[in-house]
Amino acid sequence: MSTFGDLNRVNTNIQSLDAQLSLNRINRGLGDNQLRMSTGLRINRAEDDAAGYSIATKLNSRVAGLGQALRNVGDAKSVLDIAESSFDTIMDNLIEMKALATQAANDTLGAMERHYIAEQIRALGNNIDEIANQTVFQDFQLLNGGNGGQTGGLSLTFQVGERASDTVTADLAAVNVSQLFKGSNAAVAGSGSEGSAITHMDDFGLGPGQTITGGTTTLGAGDEAVTVEFGGFLVEHEIDSSDLFTIITTINEIHIMPEVGGAVIAEPGDWGIQWYNGNDAPAVITFTGDNYPGYTVHIDAASSGGKGQGGLDFTGWEADGFRSFIADIDSAIDAMAMRVNDIGIAQSSLSVREITLSQSISANQSAVSRIMDTDFAREQSESVRLQILQQTATSALAQANMGPQSVLGFLG
Repeated sequence: MSTFGDLNRVNTNIQSLDAQLSLNRINRGLGDNQLRMSTGLRINRAEDDAAGYSIATKLNSRVAGLGQALRNVGDAKSVLDIAESSFDTIMDNLIEMKALATQAANDTLGAMERHYIAEQIRALGNNIDEIANQTVFQDFQLLNGGNGGQTGGLSLTFQVGERASDTVTADLAAVNVSQLFKGSNAAVAGSGSEGSAITHMDDFGLGPGQTITGGTTTLGAGDEAVTVEFGGFLVEHEIDSSDLFTIITTINEIHIMPEVGGAVIAEPGDWGIQWYNGNDAPAVITFTGDNYPGYTVHIDAASSGGKGQGGLDFTGWEADGFRSFIADIDSAIDAMAMRVNDIGIAQSSLSVREITLSQSISANQSAVSRIMDTDFAREQSESVRLQILQQTATSALAQANMGPQSVLGFLG
């Protein structure tokens, strides 16, 4: 700023320097104004507002977490929707079971008619197990319990917030015939192996007294054969090796034959051969020969249980048995109703979180906008002001540059 007597000096034009400083400040302000309007951001660099920039960055990270949490909620609802859809179908099967059991409990039916109804009920039970097997999301079998073991439950924890503690847990209890009809006289437990049924070892077995050394056994060492019977079909194969795995392979070849229509699977067990039936009819395996003549293995039908899911058996049932089974179905319906209720509670909780997350995202984004975004009405007014000042400063600078000429009057 010029002081008294500055106009009398020529070498240093103080007025021009002041005008240049003012013009530079105006030009800088005008440049920042144009940057804010071109980017739409009030803060383009940390130096524009260091505290505001830090606050906005933290809020942006929160918004990003909330946005992903909202997507997680959508995925979680999809998982529960899949489970609920299967629950509805299983409930429909149970309701149909009750109608059939009520029909079978009526003494107007004969044994054959009651047998037809029993087969239909058994098929509905198999449907329940199959529905549970097909209820899958990603790698999770939703209705087969923890680790697909057909018991207990599967616990799913959904991340529904941007904090580690923001979670919702949904527990899906295993659903299968074994679990729904636990304690029923009609229920038959599963064997714990896929496609298999309960194994009854009547006479034959490689037990502790008949150990396997080096994968071999005396079975097949002589003139041996194995006969497998599936509900009227008889298939016989010779066994010409004492190697356990060759024997198993020979036995398993039987199920390939088209007239059998199923599979009896032999596997090496801890102390012998484990037998699994994949047929809808019981199987009887009979060994003949020098070492184990007439030894048999009886295996129930595959419908009696698969991979621990269990099945239903109404062999020899009369009307009284079906009357008691009606109460078992009612218990199964109550169990399914409880599962549906738990699903509904979890879905309701997720819906509440969905609304809360949407509101939180909106509120946080509004806060970020107030800190970071340009107010265009204000910036436009500021732009007009700065442009006017730029013109006046330019004019003032021109006049200041001519100021030293006034000293020429002293030399006149």
